[in-house]
Amino acid sequence: PPNLACAGWTGEVWAELQDADVVVGHAGQNVVAEIAAARRAAVVVPAERPYGEQVATGAVLRAAGLATVRDRWPAPADWPGVLDEAVSRGGAGWSRWSDGRAAERAAAVLDGIAG
Repeated sequence: PPNLACAGWTGEVWAELQDADVVVGHAGQNVVAEIAAARRAAVVVPAERPYGEQVATGAVLRAAGLATVRDRWPAPADWPGVLDEAVSRGGAGWSRWSDGRAAERAAAVLDGIAG
């Protein structure tokens, strides 16, 4: 079964992400970026926001097949199937969202500006 440990507050988020089989989170840009960088299977439940940005991100993630997206928090009886779906999807597809080279590209732009 997937690693379902919930550590509560931690200063070691990256280590927790790396150790997780599935990450459950909302569709905020920072959460999505961290999950993508960690290349982890994910269950994403977009939070309602005034401008709908999380709902829009959730729709993109669903359409791209990058995460298991639910419009609302699943009922307790639904979680085994939701987690199985996320594990089956895996996290390798996140390389299409983030290739891991953004810092290099930003540095090249800054070098070009400075040069």
